Parts: sequence; C-alpha cells; structure tokens
Amino acid sequence: MPPVRLLERGDSKRPGEKRRAGGADGRRCLPRRTSFESDAPEDQRRAALAKWITDPKNPLAARVIVNRVWQYHFGTGIVATPNDMGFNGDRPSHPELLDRLAARLRRGWMEA
Repeated sequence: MPPVRLLERGDSKRPGEKRRAGGADGRRCLPRRTSFESDAPEDQRRAALAKWITDPKNPLAARVIVNRVWQYHFGTGIVATPNDMGFNGDRPSHPELLDRLAARLRRGWMEA
C-alpha cells in the first residue's frame, strides 16, 4: 500500500508529510490511534477502524444514528444538518434528548 500523505490545504497536487494510518483525533474521549501496524493488511485496518468507530466510549456513532432515525420519522433531525454534526453544522435543537437517546442506543449495543 502506498504511503498516505497529508495534503496541503486539501490539494491533491500538493502532497505533504507522510502520515501513519490511524483514527482521527477530533474526539478527546477516544484513543487517537487505532491498534494495528502501519503496514497491516487492509482487512485488519478496516476491522480496527470499525472497532474504533463503535467503541463504547464514542458517543458520535449513536448520536448520528439517532439523529437519522429522528429525521426519518419527523422530517427533520434533532440536528438539522445530519451530514455535518461537527463544528460547522447546526447545534442540536434538544441536546439533552439527543444525548439521552444515544446513550440508550449504546446501552442496547452493550447488552446485545
């Protein structure tokens, strides 16, 4: 697999420094790096990414699912920008409700 490079200002014609594969560091509640060697086969890398996304400490996956289900049933999500629940997106209209429903969904995952 070729090395991954950080693109200068997102421009594919301006590759920057080499980067090691790993998880995004935007969530402080999760480890920054996933647990695999940088030259690991693709299936191991994908499995590590799936484990990282579904980590019980990660509230984001459950919040996104809850928001999408809410949007499907009521026409608009608790967060009105379901494709961007990050810094650039809208704030939740009812953050406590979103957190409560997401926590309930995560508890269901743990019991399964």
